[in-house]
Amino acid sequence: MFYYNIMFFLKFNSLIQLILNVVAYSTAKNKGIGKPMPFMSTDDLKNYV
Repeated sequence: MFYYNIMFFLKFNSLIQLILNVVAYSTAKNKGIGKPMPFMSTDDLKNYV
């Protein structure tokens, strides 16, 4: 079950990154920040969580 969860996460990792990028871009746009900080790798995602 644990192995399946890891494979599930890796499969949808790019989708999660895409969602985080959209959220970060929208937040930065609303706050007037020039460039949002994108989540490019799983390490960044782990640090964020």
